[in-house]
Amino acid sequence: MSNELPKRHFNVKGFTSLVLTVAFLIVTVSGVCLYASPRGRVANWTDWTLLGLGKHDWSAVHMNSVVLFLIAAVFHLIWNWTMFWCYIKKKTGGLNLRLEMFLALVIGLVFVSGTLRDLPPFSSLVAANEAIKDHWEAWAAESPFPHADESSLARFADTVGVPVEDLVETLKREGFDSAAPDATVGQIAADKGVAPSELFAVLRERYPAIDQSQRGHGMGRGQGQGMGRGQGGGRGEGRGRGEGMGRGPGGGRGQGMGGGRGPGQNPDQTADEEP
Repeated sequence: MSNELPKRHFNVKGFTSLVLTVAFLIVTVSGVCLYASPRGRVANWTDWTLLGLGKHDWSAVHMNSVVLFLIAAVFHLIWNWTMFWCYIKKKTGGLNLRLEMFLALVIGLVFVSGTLRDLPPFSSLVAANEAIKDHWEAWAAESPFPHADESSLARFADTVGVPVEDLVETLKREGFDSAAPDATVGQIAADKGVAPSELFAVLRERYPAIDQSQRGHGMGRGQGQGMGRGQGGGRGEGRGRGEGMGRGPGGGRGQGMGGGRGPGQNPDQTADEEP
């Protein structure tokens, strides 16, 4: 009599169900973390992390785990197709579980339409997410301009009104050894192991007037038509881009856009940078 245990075969169905469960858990955790995360510009500027991962990391994990979940769901459906088909169609013909199928479709439509129409309680969930992001925005150190961490040090210097040579010298003296005109603010901060907001705090302490220098001007030119044709020029203060209204000698008006820096307002229109 042999004492050998019978060989155990790999259970494909059980494996698929387990992968589906694990993927579901990862999607849920990463989704909750992204729901609680700040807006991208704040997360990048402050080097925000949750459970040791930044927003970009959580986004990557969520995206790939959704792919894994979909693949496992497809195989799970294939392995259990007979049972699934029995839910839909009777052996004698015709649809099965008609009421259940109808209610399932209605629930799906209610969730989609309620979200798109901004109806409660779906709108409350979205509002809570916005409130969380606003909280992070109020708590975080303000960036001098949107996505400042992605700009080169040369562009950063031009925006805040300080010669780039002075910024490089100051940063190197403070231990930011990779400081260079063509290096991005985020990369310089990362090489030292700090958030871009901490780099800006160092510069703001050295150059107190840096906050006032964030206001800039935008030049605009527009083609106008009135009783005659005219070329007009406008001037406005704006964040990132300035907008101005131009008036031509023939009595026409034209709207122009230009590149300005810092928050501000022109005489005709407020120029806002997209968040």
